Amino acid sequence: TILNGVKPWTYHEEIFCKFYFPAEVKTTPLLIGTYTGNGNGNINLGPQVAAFAYQRPGGGRAFVYGGNDYHSNLQKEDVRRFELNGLIWAAGMEVPAGGVQSSIPPEM
Repeated sequence: TILNGVKPWTYHEEIFCKFYFPAEVKTTPLLIGTYTGNGNGNINLGPQVAAFAYQRPGGGRAFVYGGNDYHSNLQKEDVRRFELNGLIWAAGMEVPAGGVQSSIPPEM
């Protein structure tokens, strides 16, 4: 449900981390990012999990997104919708079928 109404997007982002998942923690990958730049030499990271969800056995929820270093990316409707959907889901609320709707002020 976190992906409700979200379409694929492309944007500029820095890479600071790589998520490691212990075998006993069952996460749900939500976004897979592919590094296409040549920032630090000829590195090829291949597809990486950029966001995941986790629901604890007791019912608690976590939404993790490792990609919002450039706030200008929030001008993209699908980035905003994805982040807002994740917050709503983690709070235990129902994500609307078309995703959370939002807008930004024109001066942004």
